[in-house]
Amino acid sequence: NVTTQEPRPFRLLKKIYQTCMNTTAIELDGLTTLKSILEELGGWPVVKGRRWNKKKFEWKRTIYKLRNFGYDPNYFIAILIDEDMKNSSLNALYIQPPKISRSNASDNIKYLNTMVNIATVLGAKRRVAKRELNESLNFELKLSTIARPFQEHANFTLMYHRISVSELQQKVPNIPWLEYLNSVLNVPPITIKASDVIIAAPPIYFSELEKLLLNTPKRVQANYLMWKTVASSVPCLTEKLLHSLTQNMYSIVGWKKCVSLTLDSMPIATGALYVRKHFNEDAKKDAMEMVSDIRKVFLNIVKRADWMDVDTKKYALEKSEAMSSYIAYPDEFLSDETLEDFYKELHLESDNFLKIRLSTKRFDYESV
Repeated sequence: NVTTQEPRPFRLLKKIYQTCMNTTAIELDGLTTLKSILEELGGWPVVKGRRWNKKKFEWKRTIYKLRNFGYDPNYFIAILIDEDMKNSSLNALYIQPPKISRSNASDNIKYLNTMVNIATVLGAKRRVAKRELNESLNFELKLSTIARPFQEHANFTLMYHRISVSELQQKVPNIPWLEYLNSVLNVPPITIKASDVIIAAPPIYFSELEKLLLNTPKRVQANYLMWKTVASSVPCLTEKLLHSLTQNMYSIVGWKKCVSLTLDSMPIATGALYVRKHFNEDAKKDAMEMVSDIRKVFLNIVKRADWMDVDTKKYALEKSEAMSSYIAYPDEFLSDETLEDFYKELHLESDNFLKIRLSTKRFDYESV
């Protein structure tokens, strides 16, 4: 139950779960919300048929719209901010191939059937859906083919490629990188400049992507992006539809699905709620004291070691002193004020589960 005395993040967390479990409201909404979103994105060509206007489609603009709605913008180029793999004290902007893998022929047949089933329910003609979505699948296979070598590559030096935005623009000229990076990140305090250095996969991937997009009809690109949008929305729709259309593509349903989606929507709040209910604060203190004692013993052993030269011993002591201890849970999980501050920009005004889900994903993208 939700009480007004609880911290706001916990109230939001429970609202997400309760809205997900409100199957009556989800059944009543049916496909209405999803159809409205697709229309705002420019429409799914396979559904709109001849009414779809290719002159209004441009893949980069569609990616920007997806990001602003709260959908994944990383279908062609994965963009993330993470710690620099060569200097963990700094964060870096990474651009990489998307995580995509389609190679098993039998799985691809099931996948195509699911695509066709869902498109048909949304209004497409089955014969047209089979033809157009097969083209979309072939495009996805080509994208997977050019992305896979970089995903599987074990050569860290090759994958860690520092390059300025202006240099990347010269190497891959048909993608407006400055506009693209700023539009996909879209976090007001952060503005990417041409001189900024980012960490990229080998530029050859982006050159191959550039060629693929230039040689792929806009209708195929749009069908692919809209299918991905629909596929990510389906878990938020009626479970009756989920079972009948997707051939068990989504195996987790009912309350387990709602727990999973709630956790994914607000992981920090979920962790804080779990810690407050199940963790003993004294046990954490005992564990921290034990780790501190181990560190002291280790330092004494290093200081007394006669087999280490002076420089090595100095480096070992400095490294040990610099090590941080992560035990049980962050102290911030017990601070209402910290949680309230972290989630202050998250607003869940709708009672529609799909819209709530998109609001939380949009918040994730903006919480850099």
